[in-house]
Amino acid sequence: MLLELSQFKKDKKFLISVSVVTALIFAFAMVQNILRYGMHDSYNPWTSILYLTVSVLLFLPLVPFIILIARKIIQYNFKLYWIYSAGVIVLVIATYFIVASTIFYTINYFPDWISEKFIRYYFGREVIYHTIVATGAVYYVRHQFGLESEKMISGTVGRKQITLKANLIEYIEADDHYLKLHAQDGSLLKRATMDKMSEELKPEFIRIHRKYLVNRNAIKAKEKHQRDEFVILNSGERLKIGRSYQPLEF
Repeated sequence: MLLELSQFKKDKKFLISVSVVTALIFAFAMVQNILRYGMHDSYNPWTSILYLTVSVLLFLPLVPFIILIARKIIQYNFKLYWIYSAGVIVLVIATYFIVASTIFYTINYFPDWISEKFIRYYFGREVIYHTIVATGAVYYVRHQFGLESEKMISGTVGRKQITLKANLIEYIEADDHYLKLHAQDGSLLKRATMDKMSEELKPEFIRIHRKYLVNRNAIKAKEKHQRDEFVILNSGERLKIGRSYQPLEF
């Protein structure tokens, strides 16, 4: 619950920043329109305000959606994150263009549903703004994931307490009332529950069994033997996947 609240505060701060940037873009585009068309007697500033509201400001509600999808992608396939995210950005922008075109056509702003004039306007300027905002949202998720991967975790070896980066731990094993943290140079003991540790180390660590929590980056392969499935770690360690955790995607 505390982690969710902390994440909500971070997202809220980011979304406020995006809203401010979008408002500045709106103001900049409005000034451009006034300088370009203000000298004409027929120019009505409310026309520009209506156009920019639909073609610029209405993109804001899509930013939380992009963040949500980006988080799903980074948990599903970290290696291809930017490729999948680029596809999402293109799809979102294309969908937004169609929705904006429909709104303009409905209110008779443009005579055609897919207006050549709107295509020229949107893909000449507004699409750049939206690409920057969407890319910023995708980068924000990647940056947060990078910060999470720098989490520190403490454990004991005998009477000595040691703190190390969580990404140096290959997997965590439940051991009675303790957790055994397996790293390349040995193992540590930590008094904690597997459920609590699983929540704290999301999304870098994945639960594969009631006894095992595994670092995604330490997984080399997955294999099946008869009815059982196993993950093979970079160290060569072979861990069984619990039945309730199948099918398991990395």
